[in-house]
Amino acid sequence: VVIGDSISAQGYGLVGTSYRFRNHGWWCHTLQILGWPLVVKNMAAVSGRTAQQVLAGFDSEVKPHSPSWVFGIIGQNNLGDVDGGAAAIAAINGIVAECRGIGATPVFGTVTPRTTVGMTALVKGNLFNINRAIRALGRSGEAIVFDSCAAMTDATSVDGAAKSTLLIDDLHPNAEGSSAIGRVAALVLAGKLPVNDTAPTSNADTRQI
Repeated sequence: VVIGDSISAQGYGLVGTSYRFRNHGWWCHTLQILGWPLVVKNMAAVSGRTAQQVLAGFDSEVKPHSPSWVFGIIGQNNLGDVDGGAAAIAAINGIVAECRGIGATPVFGTVTPRTTVGMTALVKGNLFNINRAIRALGRSGEAIVFDSCAAMTDATSVDGAAKSTLLIDDLHPNAEGSSAIGRVAALVLAGKLPVNDTAPTSNADTRQI
């Protein structure tokens, strides 16, 4: 199950007249690189959601599908909070506990930066605090963590801003940015996911990415 906000939601949507996996989805690139070893049981990421709202939707959007893996990048819509990211961190920890409670492995990316204009002092502080907490979950083994923040950061920026060529606006990754995130996630997940060794029934590529 994929959870989160628009950063993850943009990986699935209308293409023409049908819903398809899209190349603006970091998790689409991750699964593609790894040979698409998993079935996506539910795409539960919703644009605009805070970490608290993702947690609130867990019972109805994740649990009924009994997933083995839960993918998400969570916290972008909490970067404007005035609590230093405390509510977001508590919610993310709650999501991890919920995942563990149903036997699912949480796979979380760090929150991605914005362009220079969006990297205010408040946003930078929250980004640092939330990502520090997410990385701690990876070090403790509570979650598998990949550094999507680093994948999107412009190394020449004094603000730690995102590389503008990887974005479609102030914060959403374009296809290239989504691929960059997908690659770092795939690197972390390599060897951890089951191998897709099912023989193809034809030469047609049925993955609609």
